[in-house]
Amino acid sequence: MDVRDRRGDTNGLMRRVPRGLLVGAAFVALLGLALALQVRRRDRLPATRHPKAKLAYRVGNCVYMDLNHSGEPEKGLCYGDRGDVMKVADFDGNGTTDLAVMRQASLLIDTKNDGQVHDSNMDLGWIGDAQGFLVADFSGSADRRGPASVCVIHGGGTCRIQGSRAAGTPEHRLLPGLEPFAGRWQPQGPARLGVRTGQCVDLDDSGDERPDKHLCYEDLGSIDQVLVGDWDGDGRDDLVLRRGPCVYVDTRLDGTHTETQCLSERLGVTDYFVGSWDGK
Repeated sequence: MDVRDRRGDTNGLMRRVPRGLLVGAAFVALLGLALALQVRRRDRLPATRHPKAKLAYRVGNCVYMDLNHSGEPEKGLCYGDRGDVMKVADFDGNGTTDLAVMRQASLLIDTKNDGQVHDSNMDLGWIGDAQGFLVADFSGSADRRGPASVCVIHGGGTCRIQGSRAAGTPEHRLLPGLEPFAGRWQPQGPARLGVRTGQCVDLDDSGDERPDKHLCYEDLGSIDQVLVGDWDGDGRDDLVLRRGPCVYVDTRLDGTHTETQCLSERLGVTDYFVGSWDGK
């Protein structure tokens, strides 16, 4: 039998396949496609009025970002140098969190989110005695979209706002504690200060530089860091309590954690961040 005969025989075998079997195979393929699309849809976060914060980690000068609370980094962006102090915030008020690195008394900001040369910079003023830097929307913009400013922590327990739209009160007194942070605790107000000591945090709700809310998370055992961001997109910042690669999110600001997420990570992680990396 020559090649043409064998090819013809193969075609003959295909013609003898029952039609029902072919229909069944097509149905299974379509069902698999539908399930795959359904899983894909489940991975996407529902739309909310305000951008939602998600977790990210830094290795070297690269940041690996989770875009939908899946626990997996889906976007990577490299910016600056390995040893730079890096901060993240929405510095241009477009709803997307930007990367920024510190060089002497300047904050070099990548507002195009392309990892290339910085697009803007912020003068931080005198930082010779600086003990830390808090980044948040201290201006209290009505649309809750920044732009963010930096509160430079100086000796004596104060921090001074630096930025293009600094708040009406440029200097704030820190709450007593070990780890200061800042966030929008009221949907209609500016970012205000908070502080963690051990498993407990104090929040200044009213802006009077006094602790208005005292919350403890003893069930967590220990807390490595307090991250802050609008996890559920309701316009108010939430406490994202990190322990190792996992975070425990208090979306009610009542001392409970309503969500838990662990981000799969690589070796060499030096920083964790929370932000809306895609503006959604």
